[in-house]
This record gives sequence, C-alpha cells and structure tokens, in this order.
Amino acid sequence: MHRPAPRRRLRPRRGSRPRTLVGSEEDRAPPGRPLDELAPLHVTSAPLPGSPSDATVPARVRLASGAVPPGEDAGGPAVLRVREALPATPMGAGWSTERALALAVELGAGGARPGGGGTTDLWEALATLAAADLGLARTVEPHLDALAILDQERAAAGATGSADAAAGADAGGAAMTWGVFAAEGGGDPLTAVDGPDGVLLTGTKPWCSLAGSLTHALITAAVDDGSRGLFAVDLRQPGVEVVPGAWVARGLTEVPSGPLRLRDVPARRVGEPGWYLDRPGFHWGGIGVAACWYGGAVGLARTLLRAASREGADRLLLMHLGAVDAVLDGARASLAEAAALVDDGHAEGEAGRLLAKRVRAVVARAVEETLAHVAHALGPAPLAQDADHAKRVADLELYVRQHHAERDDASLGGALAEEARRRAAAAAEAAAPAPVADPAAPARVAFDAREPGNDADAWPADPRWDRMPAPDIDGMSALVVVSAHADDESIGAAGLMATAAARGVPVTLVIVTDGAASHPGSPTRTPADLVALRRDEARAALDAVAPDARLVLLGHPDGGVRERRDAVRDDLAVVLAGSAPGTWVAAPWRGDGHRDHRVTGEVVAELVADAAGPGIRLVEYPVWMWHWATPDDPRVPWAAMRALPLGPAAREAKRAAIRAHASQVQPLSDDPADRAVLQPGFLRHADADREVLILAEEPAPPATADATATAAERFDAAYAKDEDPWRVTTRWYERRKRLATLAALPDERYGRALEIGCSIGVTTAGLAERVDDLLAVDVAPTAVERARARLADAPHVRVEVRDVGADWPAGAFDLVVMSEVGYYLDDDALDRVLAALPDALGAAGTLVACHWRHPEGDFRRSGDEVHARLAAVPGLTRILRHEEDDFLLEVLSADPRSVAVRTGLR
Repeated sequence: MHRPAPRRRLRPRRGSRPRTLVGSEEDRAPPGRPLDELAPLHVTSAPLPGSPSDATVPARVRLASGAVPPGEDAGGPAVLRVREALPATPMGAGWSTERALALAVELGAGGARPGGGGTTDLWEALATLAAADLGLARTVEPHLDALAILDQERAAAGATGSADAAAGADAGGAAMTWGVFAAEGGGDPLTAVDGPDGVLLTGTKPWCSLAGSLTHALITAAVDDGSRGLFAVDLRQPGVEVVPGAWVARGLTEVPSGPLRLRDVPARRVGEPGWYLDRPGFHWGGIGVAACWYGGAVGLARTLLRAASREGADRLLLMHLGAVDAVLDGARASLAEAAALVDDGHAEGEAGRLLAKRVRAVVARAVEETLAHVAHALGPAPLAQDADHAKRVADLELYVRQHHAERDDASLGGALAEEARRRAAAAAEAAAPAPVADPAAPARVAFDAREPGNDADAWPADPRWDRMPAPDIDGMSALVVVSAHADDESIGAAGLMATAAARGVPVTLVIVTDGAASHPGSPTRTPADLVALRRDEARAALDAVAPDARLVLLGHPDGGVRERRDAVRDDLAVVLAGSAPGTWVAAPWRGDGHRDHRVTGEVVAELVADAAGPGIRLVEYPVWMWHWATPDDPRVPWAAMRALPLGPAAREAKRAAIRAHASQVQPLSDDPADRAVLQPGFLRHADADREVLILAEEPAPPATADATATAAERFDAAYAKDEDPWRVTTRWYERRKRLATLAALPDERYGRALEIGCSIGVTTAGLAERVDDLLAVDVAPTAVERARARLADAPHVRVEVRDVGADWPAGAFDLVVMSEVGYYLDDDALDRVLAALPDALGAAGTLVACHWRHPEGDFRRSGDEVHARLAAVPGLTRILRHEEDDFLLEVLSADPRSVAVRTGLR
C-alpha cells in the first residue's frame, strides 16, 4: 500500500547483513530446519511457474497444521493469485490504492467468497496479503465481504450467478469497487426514507474506509421502524461528500477512514430491514477480518524468527519465539476449524455468532501477545530503523482494535451464560417428576411425529365427525395456501388444493421456512443440502395435486418464524397484495400449538383482516391438533370445523404429495439422526376421506380460559399467543412514543436504573445505551424470556420476572421508568409502589412515566389518575409534562433543575 517517502538509511556496518522484507531470500529456512515445521509461520518460498527465475514467491500463510506437508496442501486459486501478484512490484516500493483495489476486483471476479468449500482459500489469501502488508489486506477484505453479502442476497431471492454483476464493471465500463460501512455513531444518524423513485439516504455515516476511492458501498441506515436496513449506494452520485481531515492515524495511513455525509442520495435496498444482521453469513465477515489480523501477526513473527535464527541468539529471544509460535498456532487452529464449520454449513445463526465471537477473541489475544513478545524480544531498534517493521506494528496495533477487547469478551460471556441458563432450565424440566394427570385438563401438546400421539381412529368414531358441514367452495375464484414448512400443506391442505385445481381455480402455494432444521445433527446432509432437497420435494408434491400451481419459497429460517415475524409479514403482504374478491387464503390453524404454525397463522390472519378488498376468505388447517388432542379436548373448535369431501382422485393426489416429501417420510440413512420425521402413525390422520378446515370467523380459544386468572397469567397468555401483542415494534404510534420517552430523560447517562413493565425489551434496549446497570422487570415470564433474548449482548442489563407491587427491588436508583403499567396495579400494589419511590430515588433520582389516556376494559384507573398519584409523591418535582390526546408523558425528579442548568448552559 502507500508508504511514506523513503528515508535515507544508514549504510550497514561492514560484515553485517541489511534487513530484508517478507518474501525475500532471507525468508528461507535456516540450515537444518525447514521453516514449514513451525506451524503458524508457514513459508513456501519458490518461483511460480512462468515467473522470472529470480522471482521469489512471498510466503503463503497456511491454516493447515504444520504436520501436513505443503505438497499435500496445495493453495486454492485465491492464494495462488495473491502470491503471483505480490512479487510483481518489489515489496519495498509499495502498492497504490488503485492497484490494491484492482487486485480486490480480480479476486472477487474469481469467486473468493466464504462458504461452499472456498473459506480456507479466502482466509489464507487475506492472511497472506496481511503478512506482506496489512494496508493491502485492509483494502481487499471489505470488497470481498460486500460481494459475499450481495451473493447471499441473490441466493435468498432464489437467483443464481455472481453478486449483482458487482465483481465486474458498471454500465460505463468502470470496475466496481465496494466497501461495507456498518459502524454506528452519534451526531447526525444516517436514515433511509422512501422517495417517489425509491429509497433516499440522508445523514452522516462514521468510519467509512476508502470512501473517496471506492465506486460503491453497502451502507447500513435506520429505517422508519427503528431497525437497521442495508443499502447499496453508488458513491459517485451527487449528494455524497467525504468529510476530510478526520484520519490522523500513524497506522494504516493508506486506508483513511472518516465520516461520509449523504444528502438525499438514491440507494437500493439490500434485503429486508434486519436481513443484514440475520443472514447466515453475517458473522463470517468478522472472522475474515480476524484472518487479516492473524496474517499481520505472522508477518511480525517472521521478523522475530529471522532474528532468533542467527548464530548466538540468546535464550530470552528463543523464549519469545516459542511463546509466539504457541499462541499463533492456537489462532491458526481456531481459524482452520471455523473455515471447516462454515463450509460444512454448521456456522449459521446462533452457532455462527458464538463461533465468530470465540475466533475473534482467540486471534485478537494471539495478536496482542505477539506484539508484546516481538517488542520485548527486539527492543526499539527495528521500530526506529526498519520502516517496514515499524509500519507493520503501527498497522496491526490499529487494525486489531476492531476487536473491542473486554466489551467483546463480556458479550461472549453473556451469550454463553444465557445458553447455560437455557440448557439448565431444559435439563431441570426434563428431570422434574411428571405431574399427576388431571383427567379434566387438556392433554400435553406434542410436536414430535415420532411420538405415539393420540389414536387416529378416535376422530372418525366421534359422532361429531359425521355431523361436520362441508364448506361452500362454489364462490372460490383463487386459492392461496400458506405453509410454515414444506409438507404442512400436503398434510393439511393438499385435498383443498387438488379440489381447487380440478375446478380450474388458480392455486398459489407459499412456504415460509427453508426446511434446514428437519434433521439437526445429520451426518449425511448439511442444512444447505436439506434446503435444496426440501425445495425440490415441495415442487414435486405441489405437482401431484396442482401441476399448474405457482410455488413461492420465502426461505426464512426453519424454527425462526417468531424471530422474523416482521419480515415474514412483509413477504406475505407482497404475495397477498391485490387478491381479488372470492380469493380463499388457507393458513396453519393458529391454535395448532406449534410456534411456527401459530405465528404464520397469526400473520396471515392480520393481513387478511387488513385487506382493503371485500370477499377474501380465510380458512385454517390443523396439522398437529390430530396428534396432541382427543375429540373431547376443549381446545378443539368443533363449531368452526368444516369437512371438505375428498373423492378418489383428490385422495390419491394427497397421498402422492405426502410421499413426495421423501426426506420426511423415509430415513435419510441408517444413522439415528437421519430417521424419518413423519411416522406412519402420525400420517394416518391425514389419510381420511375428508379434509378438515377451520373457519377463521371462529377464533382459536385462548391459552388461558379461566376468567379469574391473575394479571400475570393474562399477560403471559397474551404473549404466548402473540410475539408482540401490542405491536411495539411495528406501530408508528408505539415507536414515536418510545422515542419521546427516551428523549425526555433529563440526563445523558445514568448509573443504576429500574424499568417497570419491560414487556419484550424494546424500550429496554434504548435505555441500555444510556444506563450502566439496568434492571428491567415484568410479571409475564414469556415477555421476560423474549426481553432476555433481545438483550443477550448487553451484560449490564438484568431482566427478571418480578411484581413490583409485591416485591420492590432493593437499593437506590438514579432512574425509574414506568410506562403503561400504573393502571393495571390494584390499589394496594400502587400504594406500595408510591411509598417505595422516595427512598429508591434518593436526593437526585428521576421518575419517567408514560400512560395511555383512553379507557380499557382491564384498567383499574385512567392514565391521568395514575399521573396525579405520581405527582403527589413527596420530594418529586415535575420538570416535564408532554400531553397529547392519546398519552401523557411526565418527568418527575428529586433534582428540580432543568436540563440547561444540569449541563451548565445557565
């Protein structure tokens, strides 16, 4: 990369050997010991075929163990291209930014991407570049990361080919060079708004490396629901301004990083909001950066090795060399294992997140130890007299700070502790003695088709079976069937599809999830294999019942519909948009019990209810109800059930559709992890002469039917039925109110805070950015579980199941937040809360309260009454009151000073 103007060097002493650079002849092994025996310091120094005979190929940084001979570990195409490119200019002469970006484009066009068997080659290529020059690796890595993101976007949309033609040239013939700008900071945040011709970005993005040299970038920006979206931007457009003068670093001087200011700049949305963080490969890019750190440390270690290989090296020098070799071998092994897991499909989702945190921690610690050992071993001389060594040290010191040290370690520890708590709770539940069965209680819901389940013959034997009326399908003009998983529709709605197709009714099948989780731990199929296999099976099954039907695969994570609810809703809204009168929409029954089925059914019901056009009819089909329920189970909605008769052709078509899901009805192999998912006993429920549909006009019974249930039970039932019952993540009213509440806090930061009624943790996340020690409580265990998941990366936040009306937490608080809670408390509970506030807030604490102002059926008092009671708490002064027709927001504080006085403005 760019280097400072060469300084005049002292002539070497007579008989001494001048220092040389990585890749020179001096990198060859000392007599008697090939350098390749040192595991992390792998060097292959030989001319490339076709190179000038005097050209020495720079040392490759291998991820394979040193026990593997280099001859059995040939480098991949990316490594070979890197080693071919590096000697083209003597290392000391440096590379221009343009040449470095040209190499990035060439590697991208050659398919250097993580996953698909190419991860080791990619990370070795980055490490090899970094060992030679960290600035060069720092330029190349973001371009390749951007292409990987664009590839994944295309794959998620079902497209094939390279990323958006991004590895080639734009319409004007210029090579497209990419960066990824995802850092967040204060000031003027970057936001995305929908304009008449598409998305427009406005605001400032910090830490935009090489923004003045790139043609394009993938940039994260806030969207209207408060989440982050990813956008592709042509940086050559009007309205893009690189803010100069921010980069004063002594390291990575050739890769300046500073603010980028955008004003109404057109951009293309890349995936749905949140997709960038949720995509399978999000964490792989972070490991690619760690590979660059590792390569830089290997470059330093080679300098140490050369010094220690000279005759007369003292024992302390050798000690430092041994210590460096040990820590770098651990980093190498960590990267090698991660590459194998990525290529095998075992580094996605939560597993990928933990893997990236561990690998980055291991490599960062190895880098820091290498820097220390090399400094102690070599002293100040090379820092003062060897420009290349001094640059490598400065570059690496700065680059490795992308690892946030103790903060990242705390995040990893928090994730591990949360996982341990989850496993302990599961183990305790499994070990608990089975409760004595209550004959009047509903049967336990089972979601494993390999369990015996309930007798399929019990249903036809019930007298209500033959009394079910048939649905009137004469007015059906189109049929859209939504399935949570490929095979649900064949079990529960294949007869309906076959009947509709036989009448000439257009049929569309939408499958929400990708099917990757059907065989966890399979020794013969990766999750990616299962996705492809189940996609093909879905098409074959649909052809069996409706050959001309349209198939839509949304590809959301199997088992993750609840976590992706908003994205699922957006995708389904596109499919259902413009549905004509007479359209039937069939979805999984919301009372089916299985989480993916429930959430999918709820989303479809919401969309149908919101549809502007009349005459769209929602029906639901059960899948699991037959397995976990008996005919007398009170949850079975007999009054809403309709029996669609199936003639011989429709019945045989349904059987063929079920058989088409071979991966589910037959074992993949003899291994227990590959056994069939759907057993014959379970499938007997689907082999009937009728198909049962549930009219949506009759809602599924609530999870808790006891009218005397406690408030905690009622709230928990609401959260069990709906991921976000009050739509705090999607309604603009809720988002605006939350922003107003956070903006009303009079101090920028707080030491210790209490949030009463945290719900699913959305406001909690905003408070967590301004509070050092936050306790968030709610009476609903299900809400607490979701809040904990949302705040898993915030170790300074504790979320507890607690009723503050009966159990006020001990200690003092700088801030107490009470939002939408006061009207649910009974009189005694509210009195106890009001009595606890003065001591809890002390001499300077602040109370923020926000409540709805309209009557609701379960309110014990109005929101205005709650605020009147709060205003009477001794020692508190109202310093803010924001009043609207719909809600009241007030700040009461033991410190009566205004914000201007607190901050020294007056």
